[in-house]
Formats: sequence, structure tokens, C-alpha cells
Amino acid sequence: MVVVKRIALALCALAVLVFALIGVLHTFRGTPVSGVAQVGGGERGVGDPVFRAATEALIETPLQGGNDVEILDNGDETFPLLWRDLAGARRSIDIRLYYMEPGGLAQKLKRVLVERARAGVPVRLLYDAVGSSLPDSYVDSLRAAGVRALAYRP
Repeated sequence: MVVVKRIALALCALAVLVFALIGVLHTFRGTPVSGVAQVGGGERGVGDPVFRAATEALIETPLQGGNDVEILDNGDETFPLLWRDLAGARRSIDIRLYYMEPGGLAQKLKRVLVERARAGVPVRLLYDAVGSSLPDSYVDSLRAAGVRALAYRP
């Protein structure tokens, strides 16, 4: 009986250690890719065709020309630009959310999406039903304003 208790305790300790390690690794994970190392040395920059090919293979999507990318490090950099761009949308808004909880950001997003939909801009929202804990009333109010809101993995 003592042996069983020790094994159970060891398994619990191992589980706690694994979850702690995963949390630490998640916290200190690296930044977005800025270059691709070539076998045999040398680095490929974003303008290099090899970088493009490697990126397309990684994301399983062909890259289209004529786009700009701006790296934003945190919410203080991201959200003012996001709100500006969404509020200024004239042709359409297509947005995917993997994680969203009720709160100030969700309310701001709803205000902007509803305003654009009422202005005649087609607005489509695809949200992860598992990763988002938005109440039905939130989604219903978007739909009532003309936003096409759909859950994936419901």
C-alpha cells in the first residue's frame, strides 16, 4: 500500500512539474521569424526568395504581393491601430478570433463592428467556440446589427 501511495505521489509531482515547465516555456517562447538559416551557414532575409518559399511551406498558404507587414509587440501597439483600421473600413471586415472573453476589449470590438455593419460595410466574424467565452447575447447583438458571426468548433 505504501508503494502505491509513493507511485501516486510521484506521478502527481511529475504532472505538476510538466505543467510548470510548459508554462515557463510558453512564457519565454521566441519572437516571430525574421530569417531562415541556410544549411551550411548564412541567413536568408525577408526579401530572399528562399525565405518566401520557406514561409509559404510553413504556413501552407501562398503569399501575395502588394502587402505590408508591421510587427507590433503588445496590446499598447496593436489595439489603437486595430481600432483605427476597423473603424475606417469601407469595403469589408473579415476577422477571426481564437480567444476572446467578455470585457472592455470585447465591448470595444462590438461597438466598432456594429457601427461598420450599420454603415453598410459587410462584416464577418469567425470565432472559436472553444477558445472564446462570449455569451450568446453578445453574438446575438452582433447578428442583429448585421454582422455575420459564426462559431467554428461549436
